[in-house]
Amino acid sequence: MSSEAALYGDPDTRRRILQAAWELLEQQGAGVKLVDVADKAGVSRQAVYLHFGDRSGLLVALVDFIDVSLGAVRLRAHIHGGATGVESLQRWIQTMSWYTAKIDRVTQVLESSQYQDEALAAAWRNRMGRRQMHIRSIVERIAAEGRLDERW
Repeated sequence: MSSEAALYGDPDTRRRILQAAWELLEQQGAGVKLVDVADKAGVSRQAVYLHFGDRSGLLVALVDFIDVSLGAVRLRAHIHGGATGVESLQRWIQTMSWYTAKIDRVTQVLESSQYQDEALAAAWRNRMGRRQMHIRSIVERIAAEGRLDERW
């Protein structure tokens, strides 16, 4: 099945599956099977396939689910809302230290799985590209404020 399955079924069931997948990945890492996720979410394995298409589809959807659950939009606004570029950089470091700890096991699975699955590789590249974009905008702001060492 395609990892680009359209949104399917009950949103609450989808949320339960994603929450179960997140918890199991945090506990067990990459060895989690879809049947484990289904059992924890209280749905059939077929329901997982219908909602996400395959393991890759589930992992890609999980990344977005985690971002929403942890308030990524609000966190980015906080980071970029610093009074200066240096303050935004300090906020970035503080926030990303907290955020990275929250998603570490899922990140490890996504990063290692990217070599076996193009959809996961694309999701990983997208995530890292967005991260670089945010860092670049902070550094450009510091430069515009005249606070970036000329060697940088």
